[in-house]
Amino acid sequence: MSGLRVAVLGAAGYVGGELLRYLAGHPGVRSVEAVSRSRPGERWSTAHPAFAHDAGRVFRTRSRRRPRRGRTSFSSRSATAKART
Repeated sequence: MSGLRVAVLGAAGYVGGELLRYLAGHPGVRSVEAVSRSRPGERWSTAHPAFAHDAGRVFRTRSRRRPRRGRTSFSSRSATAKART
Protein backbone atom coordinates (compact mmCIF):
# COMPACT_ATOMS: atom_id res chain seq x y z
CA MET A 1 0.00 0.00 0.00
CA SER A 2 1.55 3.31 -1.04
CA GLY A 3 1.09 6.79 0.37
CA LEU A 4 2.19 8.68 3.43
CA ARG A 5 0.95 8.02 6.95
CA VAL A 6 0.66 11.46 8.57
CA ALA A 7 0.15 12.79 12.10
CA VAL A 8 -0.91 16.41 12.69
CA LEU A 9 0.13 17.78 16.09
CA GLY A 10 -2.13 20.49 17.50
CA ALA A 11 -4.92 19.39 15.20
CA ALA A 12 -7.80 20.95 17.16
CA GLY A 13 -6.77 24.53 16.30
CA TYR A 14 -7.46 26.50 13.14
CA VAL A 15 -4.19 25.71 11.34
CA GLY A 16 -4.42 22.06 12.41
CA GLY A 17 -7.93 21.86 10.97
CA GLU A 18 -6.77 23.27 7.66
CA LEU A 19 -3.92 20.73 7.56
CA LEU A 20 -6.39 17.91 8.32
CA ARG A 21 -8.76 19.08 5.60
CA TYR A 22 -5.97 19.29 3.03
CA LEU A 23 -4.29 16.00 3.98
CA ALA A 24 -7.52 13.98 4.35
CA GLY A 25 -8.34 14.67 0.70
CA HIS A 26 -4.82 14.36 -0.70
CA PRO A 27 -4.30 11.37 -3.02
CA GLY A 28 -0.72 10.84 -1.79
CA VAL A 29 -1.76 10.37 1.85
CA ARG A 30 -2.81 6.93 3.07
CA SER A 31 -3.87 7.82 6.63
CA VAL A 32 -4.12 10.90 8.85
CA GLU A 33 -3.94 10.91 12.65
CA ALA A 34 -5.05 14.04 14.52
CA VAL A 35 -3.23 14.71 17.80
CA SER A 36 -4.69 17.12 20.35
CA ARG A 37 -3.81 17.61 23.98
CA SER A 38 -7.05 19.52 24.67
CA ARG A 39 -9.58 17.23 22.91
CA PRO A 40 -8.48 13.59 23.18
CA GLY A 41 -11.27 11.15 22.34
CA GLU A 42 -13.52 13.83 20.79
CA ARG A 43 -14.61 13.66 17.17
CA TRP A 44 -12.86 15.85 14.62
CA SER A 45 -16.23 17.45 13.84
CA THR A 46 -16.48 18.98 17.35
CA ALA A 47 -13.63 21.35 16.46
CA HIS A 48 -13.99 21.33 12.67
CA PRO A 49 -17.56 21.22 11.30
CA ALA A 50 -16.23 20.39 7.82
CA PHE A 51 -15.74 16.82 9.09
CA ALA A 52 -19.36 16.32 10.19
CA HIS A 53 -19.70 13.59 7.53
CA ASP A 54 -16.66 11.75 8.95
CA ALA A 55 -17.95 10.76 12.40
CA GLY A 56 -15.47 7.92 12.97
CA ARG A 57 -12.35 10.04 13.28
CA VAL A 58 -11.31 11.14 16.78
CA PHE A 59 -8.46 13.18 18.23
CA ARG A 60 -5.73 11.22 19.98
CA THR A 61 -3.19 12.20 22.59
CA ARG A 62 0.47 12.39 21.74
CA SER A 63 2.46 9.36 22.70
CA ARG A 64 5.67 9.78 24.66
CA ARG A 65 7.38 7.22 22.43
CA ARG A 66 9.03 8.07 19.14
CA PRO A 67 6.90 8.01 15.97
CA ARG A 68 6.80 4.71 14.15
CA ARG A 69 8.94 4.31 11.10
CA GLY A 70 7.35 5.63 7.93
CA ARG A 71 5.18 8.28 9.62
CA THR A 72 5.37 11.96 8.73
CA SER A 73 4.40 14.54 11.35
CA PHE A 74 3.22 18.12 10.91
CA SER A 75 3.02 20.57 13.77
CA SER A 76 0.50 23.37 13.63
CA ARG A 77 2.11 25.06 16.65
CA SER A 78 4.13 28.21 16.21
CA ALA A 79 7.89 27.80 16.34
CA THR A 80 7.95 30.47 19.05
CA ALA A 81 5.32 28.78 21.26
CA LYS A 82 6.65 27.76 24.66
CA ALA A 83 6.65 24.07 25.44
CA ARG A 84 4.49 23.01 28.37
CA THR A 85 6.06 20.88 31.06
